[in-house]
Amino acid sequence: METQVAKESKGRGLARLVTWRRVVALGALMVLGGAFAGISAQQIADSARTVNAQVVPAVAPFAAGTSVTVMGSGLEPGTNLSIIIKDGNGLLSDITGLMVPNAIMVDDDGGFAASWTLGRWTRVATEDLLSLRIVDADLNVLITAPVLFCADAETTAIDACK
Repeated sequence: METQVAKESKGRGLARLVTWRRVVALGALMVLGGAFAGISAQQIADSARTVNAQVVPAVAPFAAGTSVTVMGSGLEPGTNLSIIIKDGNGLLSDITGLMVPNAIMVDDDGGFAASWTLGRWTRVATEDLLSLRIVDADLNVLITAPVLFCADAETTAIDACK
């Protein structure tokens, strides 16, 4: 038979155990809550971004008057962009001033689009697989996209400028 003192001692031990568990659970919730409280919806959206770019058409006739559209997504909203083209000889040319619009800024959804109509540039370049580099104001390459210019307007990417 338990004495009154033993019963009270056992009851206090159980109360201490329950209180300790509550403290641990509350502490864990505070740590987790603090970890997630600092994450905004924008940070979650930023972490889910996939950066990509494309040129339409990807295969275009190499002739004055040909237009291509450069599009991208997944970039930091508000970023000012420049378009640099690398030709088959490795020469880099800033063609941003030839783009429409020529002041390219990433929209609120992380996207951009600009078009380029070939003109005098065709006098100094040749048909080739070219690399468009989309860069920020510090010339950091954010994304790249290929474009194939061929003399034959009917050429497909599989034919690769016969």
